[in-house]
Amino acid sequence: MLGPMPAHNAEYHRFSGSQVTQVRRLLIDWYAQSKRPLPWRNANPDENENAYRVWVSEIIDTVIPYFNKWTEAWPTVHALAAADPEAVRSVWSGLGYYSRASRLLEGAIIVVNKFKGVMPRDAETLQKEIPGIGRYTAGAIASIAFNQATPLVDGNVVRVLSRMRALGMDPKSKTAVDLHWSLAADIVDPDQPGDFNQSLMELGATVCTPTNPDCGACPVKEYCRAFEEHTVSTEKAKAALQAPRKMKRKIIDADADDDEPCALCLPVTDIEDCGALLVTRYPVVPKKKAAEEKEVLVPIIELRIPDQPSKFLVMQRPPKGLLANLWDFPHIPTTEELSPLTDFSSDNLLASIPNTSLSKSCLTIKIEKPFEPIKHLFSHIKLTMNIVWLTAQLPDGISELPVNDTATKNCAWWTEEEMEAGAVPVTLKKALKLVTDDRKGGSKTGAQQGTIKKKAKKGANVKDAAQPSISNFFSRK
Repeated sequence: MLGPMPAHNAEYHRFSGSQVTQVRRLLIDWYAQSKRPLPWRNANPDENENAYRVWVSEIIDTVIPYFNKWTEAWPTVHALAAADPEAVRSVWSGLGYYSRASRLLEGAIIVVNKFKGVMPRDAETLQKEIPGIGRYTAGAIASIAFNQATPLVDGNVVRVLSRMRALGMDPKSKTAVDLHWSLAADIVDPDQPGDFNQSLMELGATVCTPTNPDCGACPVKEYCRAFEEHTVSTEKAKAALQAPRKMKRKIIDADADDDEPCALCLPVTDIEDCGALLVTRYPVVPKKKAAEEKEVLVPIIELRIPDQPSKFLVMQRPPKGLLANLWDFPHIPTTEELSPLTDFSSDNLLASIPNTSLSKSCLTIKIEKPFEPIKHLFSHIKLTMNIVWLTAQLPDGISELPVNDTATKNCAWWTEEEMEAGAVPVTLKKALKLVTDDRKGGSKTGAQQGTIKKKAKKGANVKDAAQPSISNFFSRK
């Protein structure tokens, strides 16, 4: 159970002039000795190249293998501006937040065309002119690459400042956002802004971590309100344990009524319990909104062609929205008429795939196997994929594929090798793995085998026997 915050007013959350001086000195000295050797920190005499590398590192969110892969492919802003969009999406594949890749490419083109390949040097212009560069990224580029005394605030900085100034408020509220940026502006070092801003981020990433901060190793713990509160609370608890019973409550309640409660901070009852370490009550953890739930049918249609690798129907997603511009298996939203619990055949399923005429085509299509539903969690959507594996064959004497107009219909037939190399999301990889794993096992569901064999013995049409209602294969557990 959290104890009460010490009574305080709004000034409790600000730095004094002398504190600012000491915090700057201590953090810059600590950073010089303790910084990690990250690839985007490699010194380069070319400021413009440094700016590009800082930009990429922030958009990629400092994932080292992806940063190295990206900068090997496009080491300069000029190289990126000339890149093929499909190649950009392919290199980004698996990293998430796919629209960031498109904005990086779009921004590089603007830098080359509008600024002659030279990155703007100030945060205001960077944020205003370059797509995908927000307030934080602009501050990072301007301070680290061009030594502009401008603040930055990311998740690590929010955590450090929330603890140093005991900000007991929802960090996503406008009041908290404004206060964090104001505090960051107050303390940024005018002579070494890049090193200072990186020291704040480094401290949050390596010492002032979310759940297990190493306060003993913190170079600025002397100026940390949260550490001070933890120390005082611990001392009071020890004193209360050692005091006579009549004195215990007086010790615990000492100083509780010194001032009016701070109007900025939430009541303790509205803050999630942080466990034994009082420091981790900051920043306040906001209640998460439940992810939106979506359910789709995902037909994996494998076209088997004699003496050639199988090909699979893939569709390019719209230019905006979830998984924008990536190639994936068709996703058909479930409805009352079309769901795993509805009695429908493969023809109904095929007719629901946009931009195709598969249900009317010359292909012979049968259901091979449905799979247990797969759940995939995006940042704001919980997606349930009901996957059905179907196989298709062309009539004898016909070799032309039924869908090949990718320019207008955004449909294509790809081999497994093409899917591995293409700009595809994790959802496709998860679904395809079910098929490839099943091939290794080489078996169908027992229910499906029994149905087909039984009907064949009675003389039923074998093609019809292979087309049972798709809802028969989905089970809800």
